[in-house]
Amino acid sequence: CIPIDWQADAARWRNGEMNLANWCQQLVASKAMVPLLHHWLIIQGQRSMRGLRMNTLGWFDFKSAWFAPPDP
Repeated sequence: CIPIDWQADAARWRNGEMNLANWCQQLVASKAMVPLLHHWLIIQGQRSMRGLRMNTLGWFDFKSAWFAPPDP
């Protein structure tokens, strides 16, 4: 469904005749490829919070979160 000769392009890349970054940019510009991005999220809160693990939707399980006791 994408009018690209993948095997010929792979052979050109293996022979060093094609810049892979430029090829990928062309695919994105022509909307033949849509990159999926993954961002690491950091939870900001009190440093004594423990048990925070984010799920794939960016939420954390509230029942597993707890506060560490203060240092004596």
